[in-house]
Amino acid sequence: VAALWSAWEREGVEALHLERVRPDSQVLGFLAPLARERCAAVAVEPAGVSVEVALPGSWDGYLERLDKKQRHELRRKLRRLQGAGAVEFRTVRSAGAGLAGAVAGFFRLFRDNREDKAAFLTPGMEAYFGAVIDAAARDGLLNLGLLELGGALAAAVLCFDHQGRTHLYNNGYSREFAPLGVGLLSKVLSLRDSLERGVAVYDLLAGDEDYKFHLGGGAVTLFRCVIRLRPGVGVP
Repeated sequence: VAALWSAWEREGVEALHLERVRPDSQVLGFLAPLARERCAAVAVEPAGVSVEVALPGSWDGYLERLDKKQRHELRRKLRRLQGAGAVEFRTVRSAGAGLAGAVAGFFRLFRDNREDKAAFLTPGMEAYFGAVIDAAARDGLLNLGLLELGGALAAAVLCFDHQGRTHLYNNGYSREFAPLGVGLLSKVLSLRDSLERGVAVYDLLAGDEDYKFHLGGGAVTLFRCVIRLRPGVGVP
């Protein structure tokens, strides 16, 4: 952090405007205290929440942590899915055979899911995320979950694993199977897969959508941190 600070001063950086900073981040743990020591103006304020699920040692233990209504609803939805055909949930984590097809399936469902997602996934953006996924697969970080129903791809969940945590990035699901709740259930099965592999935390990332709390998530406050290296410099 001290080396970065020196570089920012050499480059004439006037201010840092940092969004969605976790309370356990390097920014709040090291950068903000250093800035105060060097008489820079520091402003920290809440800026939303991230939601994460602490995973116990068993699936039954996880279910017991849910409230009675959510536990009943989750079991009911899983039974209904299983009654609709042969269910298979598998994950792709490494480069090689199967990765290209899995990624293509994820992109197809992501694009077909909603119009705003289709608009976001331009050819350039698709190429970028394809490169990110390939790199994550090579480094052992990729966790791409595929939910198949009766042999057809019903939903896909793109996650990344790092230091005992699964980070959910995004998902897509087939409109054909939407009435079965495959969008939500693909996340549930991804969470179960992480739990069974001994992952400690399933991180649903920023946003306070209801489904995250229904899955047993707890809120972690995120912060906006503005540091003015030069007195009197404003930040838009």
